[in-house]
Amino acid sequence: MAFIRDTFYSLASNLFALVTSLVIGILTARLLGPAGKGNYYLVVQTATLGALLLSFGLGPSFQYHLNHRIFSLRSATTQWFTFALFDVCLLSIIALFGKDVLHAMTKSTVTLQTVVLCSIGVFLQTQVLMSNFIVGSFPNGIRTGTIIGAIQGTVSAIAMVLCLGVFRLGVTAAILSFFAGLFVRIVVTVVVIFRHDDSGFASWRTTEARMLLIYGLGAFASNVVLTSVFRIDVYFVEAFRGAAEVGIYSVAVALAELALMLPNAAGISLFRHLPAASNEERLARIKKASRFVILVSTVAGLTLIVLSKPLVHLLMGARFAGSVLPLCLLIPGLIAMSVNYVFGNFFTALGKPLTTAACFGCALAVNVLLNFWLIPAHGAAGAAVASSISYTIATICFLTVMKKRYRISLAEMLVPSFQDASSLFAQLRLAVSARNSTEIGGA
Repeated sequence: MAFIRDTFYSLASNLFALVTSLVIGILTARLLGPAGKGNYYLVVQTATLGALLLSFGLGPSFQYHLNHRIFSLRSATTQWFTFALFDVCLLSIIALFGKDVLHAMTKSTVTLQTVVLCSIGVFLQTQVLMSNFIVGSFPNGIRTGTIIGAIQGTVSAIAMVLCLGVFRLGVTAAILSFFAGLFVRIVVTVVVIFRHDDSGFASWRTTEARMLLIYGLGAFASNVVLTSVFRIDVYFVEAFRGAAEVGIYSVAVALAELALMLPNAAGISLFRHLPAASNEERLARIKKASRFVILVSTVAGLTLIVLSKPLVHLLMGARFAGSVLPLCLLIPGLIAMSVNYVFGNFFTALGKPLTTAACFGCALAVNVLLNFWLIPAHGAAGAAVASSISYTIATICFLTVMKKRYRISLAEMLVPSFQDASSLFAQLRLAVSARNSTEIGGA
């Protein structure tokens, strides 16, 4: 029941994020055009990827050690603030000298403003990553994270409406609007953490930092290769075809990833609940979750293919008509990718993130090779084909590992039954009823 409840809250968070991201996506597409949206997307994705590199897997490591009561909240908070201070020092150096270093190494024409914006974004995203996992260890952490995420999305959307819709400012203002949401999220999260019973600071201990980094290494490798599989094609598109093509591709990616909302929610819940379950319960949950997400993702994906053209034209405008084909080409791979959220969080929750990293690493290698081959000639459509193939490779790797290690058949993982759907919908109704009863009682 707790797993279903937390999945419900994670899905609610994703749905709200969908609404705010659509508002932001429509504004950036219609008011900035393909090139402006492409530049905005590049900075945001650089901040996301940079945060994964800089956080070094510490987010999942914090939650793992807090869930297992290896650390106190005071110790985790102390370590987080210490790492944040290190981040400030490192990113300040990058902001000061990054432009000159990039020019010397690659003859890049990137501007100082872009380097500074990326550095600010990396810092904010890094703190969001780490603090979000700390809150995720609380008894109602996923629900709290859902509310905090909604606050972030609301602030970013309002700021974007004001900057682009009212004052008609440019790309930099759009980026700063996104950062405003991240900043508010960090502030709210800090308040939530320090209102907890065990809040405060403890003495900094080298042994605890070492434990965090050792576990984080595996999660770091897993997160970096996963995000690279999803995002590295953007940089190939920009290098071979320019920012306008990135804008076209970003719309296709944003719409296609709607099919991954439920898998992502289920994966977050699994990470929290699997460590406390018995081995039999873990495998039962994995089989049921994987069957369900593949069903829902298939239905969502086919729906997106049918509605792709009107969706793109209605929401983004005629200038983004080129996004329709890449969107349709991404869907098969994302359907295959959906179960990887379940399998990836399964291994990470059991303290085996390197297994996840290995599976996504195979996909990343294929993705890079295909990007070199397909993007120069086919642009966004080539990137979509490369992504779909690499996502499928990752799924094949995970299925092979699950079958060999746990003797689970492909049918048990991929073929849903009527009973699965009936059981899940019944539990979702119970979760909604329990939530409504709580709200009524609290009122």
